Amino acid sequence: MIYVHDNSQTLLNYLDEVASSKSNSSVGLIPYLKRYDERTKRKTRTITRRYYDEREWRYVPNGADFVDLRNSTSAAAAEEIAKENNALGQKKYRLRFSADDLTYIFVEKTDDVPWLSKR
Repeated sequence: MIYVHDNSQTLLNYLDEVASSKSNSSVGLIPYLKRYDERTKRKTRTITRRYYDEREWRYVPNGADFVDLRNSTSAAAAEEIAKENNALGQKKYRLRFSADDLTYIFVEKTDDVPWLSKR
């Protein structure tokens, strides 16, 4: 995963250019990118969520079977293609694992352990 900070203006400008180009081969990088952090407004306060702290690992399957959204002619067509891609991903590329495959589960505070262990 590549975390991109809002102040990385050169990279953000490049990514914007890549995203709007239908022929640029660098568009394959987009699934590996994530914002460094994000501020969201809740009812009475603003919360900053730092995605970098998640240290996310992302599985991105070979997209040869997926339909390229950049070729869609409308928002409705893009939404339909996204649904088809999602269904294909669930059927063909879904990662299957069990609890035995897990080594660690990180929790925010120790008080969360009893609740999580009951699941």
